[in-house]
Amino acid sequence: MNKVFVEYRIDGEAREDYLQFMQSMGEGARFELYEGTDQPNLFVELWSGLDKEGYLRLKEERLNEETGPWAKLNGMVSGGKDKVHIWHFQKVR
Repeated sequence: MNKVFVEYRIDGEAREDYLQFMQSMGEGARFELYEGTDQPNLFVELWSGLDKEGYLRLKEERLNEETGPWAKLNGMVSGGKDKVHIWHFQKVR
């Protein structure tokens, strides 16, 4: 099974807006949301079941599109979309 990790830090003043936004985006989505316990406002989305094509599509939506549902998030990320890190992993054993 493949996993995709999306990691970024949210500006502290945007935290409440971010949490509301992610709740609306999470309805019916295939990801779980985690926050660093020793690094407040550092978030990781864990997506399951995305093949390589799904990963590339997600990455394109998140990093290269100026419009669309995820574009609002870029204004909440410390440093903007350039500070959103996305990795695709496949199970080794």
